[in-house]
Amino acid sequence: MFDDKTEIIAHFIGIFELSNEAARLKIQYQEFTAQLAQAPDLNAFLTININVSSSYNLTDFNPNLYWRDISPSIGAQTSPLILSGQSGVVSAPLPRMFPSETAPAPLSSNRTSQTGDQPNFQLPPPAQLATVTAQINVLEDLDVLITYPSAFEFLSASEFNAGLSALQTQADALLPLTTPAPAQGEIHAHETGLALKTQLQSLETDALTQAIGGTSISAAFGADIDPITVNGSAAEALPQLADISHRFAPAESEDETSAPEMAEGALSNPAQSAQGTPLTETDLDAATHEVSAGSNVLINQSSISTNWLDAPVVSVGGQSVEADVISQVNVWSDTDLINGENSTTDSSSDPSQSYNGAEFIQTANPVLSAPADGDAPGNGPDFLAVVTLDGDLLNYNYVQQFNFAQDGDVLSIGFSAQDTLIQTGGNTLINSSDILGLGFHYDMIIIDGDFIDLSFLSQTNVLFDNDWINTQPGFAGDISASDNLLLNAASISNIGLNTHTEITDPFAQTAEQFANGIHDVSAVQGDVAFAELDLLRVLHVTGNVLNLQIIEQVNVLGDGDQVAVTASTLQATDGANVSVTTGENELLNLASITDAGLDSTIYTSEGAYTDAFLYQADFVSEQDPLMLATPDGLASEAFLFLADGLLESDHDEDAGIFAPQSGETAVDVMQTLLA
Repeated sequence: MFDDKTEIIAHFIGIFELSNEAARLKIQYQEFTAQLAQAPDLNAFLTININVSSSYNLTDFNPNLYWRDISPSIGAQTSPLILSGQSGVVSAPLPRMFPSETAPAPLSSNRTSQTGDQPNFQLPPPAQLATVTAQINVLEDLDVLITYPSAFEFLSASEFNAGLSALQTQADALLPLTTPAPAQGEIHAHETGLALKTQLQSLETDALTQAIGGTSISAAFGADIDPITVNGSAAEALPQLADISHRFAPAESEDETSAPEMAEGALSNPAQSAQGTPLTETDLDAATHEVSAGSNVLINQSSISTNWLDAPVVSVGGQSVEADVISQVNVWSDTDLINGENSTTDSSSDPSQSYNGAEFIQTANPVLSAPADGDAPGNGPDFLAVVTLDGDLLNYNYVQQFNFAQDGDVLSIGFSAQDTLIQTGGNTLINSSDILGLGFHYDMIIIDGDFIDLSFLSQTNVLFDNDWINTQPGFAGDISASDNLLLNAASISNIGLNTHTEITDPFAQTAEQFANGIHDVSAVQGDVAFAELDLLRVLHVTGNVLNLQIIEQVNVLGDGDQVAVTASTLQATDGANVSVTTGENELLNLASITDAGLDSTIYTSEGAYTDAFLYQADFVSEQDPLMLATPDGLASEAFLFLADGLLESDHDEDAGIFAPQSGETAVDVMQTLLA
């Protein structure tokens, strides 16, 4: 909409345009006007008003909804509603307080409604969930950058990082349990739970030995597991990522006034200012030369939280199997050679860190409360509601997360500018998954088959970070060839404690009648667990109840770098803010499984198996990098640092990457790469 002045102007312009067109096309305009004059008068447009009204109006949200009686006539015969579980629809009978003659007797015959009607209860069936998540990242980032002639010979990046395969084999050998394959169906999921039980029993019988040199192994079962364990020892808390990580450390406040101001304009000579005067010592300190061939981050994060199915009383016709498993393995090699010597003498970087942290949390959640002093216990339920599931009941979540990265770099660098930034690493691979599952709670669950409750966490980190760095005499910069982080952090939390006991005669009788299709709970009506209930909600499962949560996380990184740094400028010679980073990689596996429920008493007919297993292993390779890849012993750690007459090369010439002959460095870096 225009304002009044704009409207007047627009109207005037429109009339002017029409008048101009009428004058320019006078003949056509007169013909058009004559045709309009002959048209009949259509009078005013027909206007119809439509009014819509409804007596049904929307109301505000009401969260407090309750069941309502549906009272059939007295003596009406109502058959239970049975739907086939095979077609994916659960059986949902509608129990009654006063069943027909063919049904069992009511819970309490001395409490009848004044009208004699029979109330029906609609009990929701249990929810089922099955998910399989596979997340895989694969990266190959083998860079070759040669901007300055070097005096020593390089290997190809793939050949130099060949030892990564040996480390992966070592990691597989250290795993005590193989992660189960994704279930193909309910039968396979059931077999997975029983197979894991057998494997755990075998591991507990056969002691785990530390048979591999350089390996630290810690294993514990059941009550021997500490609530929090870090690298095989009890701890007060899991490692905090902000305290040990470079990438996720808290940001530090920077003082803007403390940074020296740089001279405007490009400097053709790094040793002179823009005005041609020599740079002062302060100017040189402000210049930075940074080479980053590491700093890769691989992250697997997964969380499964369920509050699915539980009851204060569970009757199991088969066996009950409950197991919590955490397996953590770190395998790494970080042998760094600087100018042919071990990095501990020449490197300013911190040593690499490896953490295996696990947490087992058990939290009580009682639903039954004892009567207050002086109060008489309740008389038990008067009403019964039953829902039946024909077949197995499944809550299955399977997560696989893999990161595979190759970041082996070959760099021959000479600084020829005041400021230099060369980054061939810094890759980030992330897998993330979060699952939340919700269901229903009942007062009693009757299972004709087995009850299997399994939480399985497997975490593996494999790192190959053997770096060979060569610098010319006079280099005084900072070299960070280590300072890697390998972290496995896992948590299994169970809210609601289970007590297993052999099934008693009343519950065995009740389970047998339910298996025969007779919903009679009179044998257990007086149990203390039901004393304060008015309505007894019962779930009957004719098959097995399977609650399986499985997470597997794997990080594999090959970051073997070959770097030659030439001190070709005044800044590099004096060591003014020159840094070379080939380490500082981070491999992070973060996972948690939370299973929320109630404190339960589980009655079993064929026994119960409950266990927890924690396994933590850390393997550090002490082999020469090339010996790790080529066990025939043909290579040695002096291979890269060849001097005239020191050692002759005996490897395949085609496998190496050779620096160009000494001479003028090309201005166009890409020209050097593509030559």
